[in-house]
Amino acid sequence: MFPPLGWKKLRTENPQVPQQIGPLAYCQGEGAAPQVAPRRQFLGTWSHTDLPDLAKPKDTTKEEFGNLLFRSARKVFAFGQAQRGTARANVLLKGSVVDEVHQNGEVHKHFGILADKAFTPHALESHLQSKHRIRVHFSMTHDYYWTTFVYMTVPGDGPNGKPLESLDPEPWLSPGHPPVNDELLDMPRGARKSDKLRVRNFLGAAPEGGRGRAEDAELSFEDFSAALVDKGLRTRGAALAWLGRNKSLPVQEGPAAEDHSEAAEELRGADDAARQKMDEAKKLGAFVHKHVRDLNDRIALAWEIEDAVSQEERAALSAWDIVGAAAAAVPCVCKGQWIGLTEQMLGIQVAEGREQKVAPDELPHSEVVRAALRKALENGCAKHQNVFFIGPPNAAKTHVVAPLVTIFGKESSGGLWERPTTR
Repeated sequence: MFPPLGWKKLRTENPQVPQQIGPLAYCQGEGAAPQVAPRRQFLGTWSHTDLPDLAKPKDTTKEEFGNLLFRSARKVFAFGQAQRGTARANVLLKGSVVDEVHQNGEVHKHFGILADKAFTPHALESHLQSKHRIRVHFSMTHDYYWTTFVYMTVPGDGPNGKPLESLDPEPWLSPGHPPVNDELLDMPRGARKSDKLRVRNFLGAAPEGGRGRAEDAELSFEDFSAALVDKGLRTRGAALAWLGRNKSLPVQEGPAAEDHSEAAEELRGADDAARQKMDEAKKLGAFVHKHVRDLNDRIALAWEIEDAVSQEERAALSAWDIVGAAAAAVPCVCKGQWIGLTEQMLGIQVAEGREQKVAPDELPHSEVVRAALRKALENGCAKHQNVFFIGPPNAAKTHVVAPLVTIFGKESSGGLWERPTTR
């Protein structure tokens, strides 16, 4: 069947759209074109709104919105298949969703989708708004799903580009979607060289056709772990703070070469140390940028490896031995007042218990409490090895075990659990 006279076939510049895209590719009138041309991939935005009849992005998680988006697309594509009588309905192949917090604190959502066949997004827009009160906007600024994904997950170049801290470190990915780094490295042949270079710089990957300069070699995980341990950086925040403090240090103009005075040598040494620290920060920063998505896991693994030997040695000790080692190694912070206060509070509890005619074997005499705690710590987890504290608020229950919580932690696997039993 030929198109009617006066109609012309719409040609798209999108490399991912087949040339034969069916009846939706025709538009009426000389030079006329649909508002959004059929294509396989779109970048969408769900912006914050103050309109009372529309849903707000901040009230829906990325996972909830991503799943809703795919369900809605299935319904819209199935309806389109029934209307056109085609053999097979369109389907979304993959998608991703990120949150973006603007300077005013409002949350927006960006999402990318890639379909099996070209389509126009008007029906999907209408479905989301009419059925779910979600108003989205689809953009045609990207020719590939890859460039859409880059826009959402990679810092931009130049002063107007997105800074790293504004990016969502944990995008929602549809089931079967490649991991973030794998998707970024799967660069389409027709993508712009500048986009490819930006992604390679972000991931620390070598440029095409070579391995890069030796001084730009990627920092290994072992080197990264050693730097963390050496600097005592146990958390993501501590690592980022160290990078922020050392990425740009003041370096003064050095003294004249013939000046060998003590002050000149001291100044040269300070400048060299500052440059060395900035070079180290540059390499650490490149590693952080490349692995920003799983940075917490890598930091945790680095310290897990570092602490493995001491943890193994600690596991061989009884809880009582650990308490003794802590008493010998950790300086006292209460200036010797805790024991006296504890004895005084337990004495008050005993006196009040006698007035209330509490059974004598339930009164918290200090020597009984000491013996019970020591027995439990020495024997470890076993039957009939429990210490049970019960009493009203401010009865010193937490105070008595506070040193043990400090040593073992509230949810320690070393043999101590703190579980409130009454209020």
